[in-house]
Amino acid sequence: LVTEEKETFISMQENTESFTDRIARFKEKHAVTEDCIEHKLAITDELEAADFWDEDVVLRGVIDRSLIVDGQFAVTIDIKTSSYATLKYSDLQLNSYALMAFSNWPNLKFVHPALYFVPSNTLLWAKKVYRKDYSFLSDNPVISHINKTAEEVLSDEIRPGNYCSWCKYKPLCLDERKVRRKAAREAKKKNDKVE
Repeated sequence: LVTEEKETFISMQENTESFTDRIARFKEKHAVTEDCIEHKLAITDELEAADFWDEDVVLRGVIDRSLIVDGQFAVTIDIKTSSYATLKYSDLQLNSYALMAFSNWPNLKFVHPALYFVPSNTLLWAKKVYRKDYSFLSDNPVISHINKTAEEVLSDEIRPGNYCSWCKYKPLCLDERKVRRKAAREAKKKNDKVE
C-alpha cells in the first residue's frame, strides 16, 4: 500500500475498533436480547416476515447491525465507508429497515435507525420510528416505492435510474435504448414525410 492508502486503512481499522467498543458500552447499559450482525430480513406483500430467499418476498434487506433491546425496541445501524457523513440520502433505506424490523419483531415499540461512517468515526442517528405512528398502508414511503417499482417493471418503458451503474444488464439496456431511439427517429421521419 502507498502511504495514503496505508493511513486510510489504519484509520478505518482504528475507527472500526472504536465502533465495536461503542456497541459493547451500549450493551452494558441496555438489556440487549439480540445482537444481529449482517442480518438478512425479508417481508411479503402482506408485510409478514419471510425467509430471505422466499419467492413471494417483496422487500429484502441486510442490516449491518441490529440490536434488539428487551424485545421492546431496535437499534438498526448501517455501516458506511463513505467519508461524507450525512443522513440526506438515506430516508428510504432507513425507513425500509424500520418496516422490516416491525414485521420481523412484532412486539417492537420503536426502531431507532442510524448510519455509522467508518472513515470519520461518526454515528448519525435518524429520528426514532414509533410503531403507533407508523403507517403500514400505501402512504408509507417504502410501500409506495415498492408499488411504483412494481408498476414500472410491468412497463416496457426503460427508465434509467440511480442503480443503473450497478446493474449487470446495463449493456443490454443501453443497446435496447439505442434501438428504441433509432426506431423513434425513423418513425418521426416517416410521419414527417406523410404530412
